[in-house]
Amino acid sequence: MRRMLSLALLLLLLGGCAPAAAPVPVEAGNFLLDTYVSIRLYDGDEETAREALELCRTYETIFSRTDADSELARLNRRESDTVSQELADVIALGLEYGRLTGGAFDITMGTVTRLWDFHAQEPAPPEAAAVAEALTHVGWEKVHVEGTSVRFDDPETVLDLGGIAKGYIADRLAEYLRAEGVTSAIIDLGGNLCCIGRRPDGRDFQVGVRRPEGEQRQSIGP
Repeated sequence: MRRMLSLALLLLLLGGCAPAAAPVPVEAGNFLLDTYVSIRLYDGDEETAREALELCRTYETIFSRTDADSELARLNRRESDTVSQELADVIALGLEYGRLTGGAFDITMGTVTRLWDFHAQEPAPPEAAAVAEALTHVGWEKVHVEGTSVRFDDPETVLDLGGIAKGYIADRLAEYLRAEGVTSAIIDLGGNLCCIGRRPDGRDFQVGVRRPEGEQRQSIGP
């Protein structure tokens, strides 16, 4: 009888030590910001993921260069020189990076970047003459932000926030999720990643840099 009780106790202890099943993540995704966006939560609910996705949709109406109705597009058409505080903040930050990098990073490259039509049935590089002419309207020093007022020295200068807006948006989405109590999540804005906390098993998230000439899931290194 004692042996049977000991065996039963041992089985009970072993069962109690079994590792808990990994939580099933909830995810919301859609085509936004001219790419596929996904919000994956490991300790949140579907409603929170959907709300974060809707917040991303709101930011698209502000920062998108390709959406003709976005606030940025209206500014580029000079429909108004007064913008929202968020757009003014990102433009000012982009101009500061332009100053710090001596123009290596320049948000006024819009006249150049729009020459590449990646949505065309047969995309092709633009003519060198067209690029040279577009470059005459580039220069971070041609744009000035005062409060929520944006002024252009060159009427043909076009802003393209593609190099900075997604990082800003990812930070705002992370702030929202943390405020909702989320402690483990991945925000993926078309390869622009922001990780919150750690993986459910306690390990750090690993982010790889894709090998440009390799297969889609082949990375240069973690």
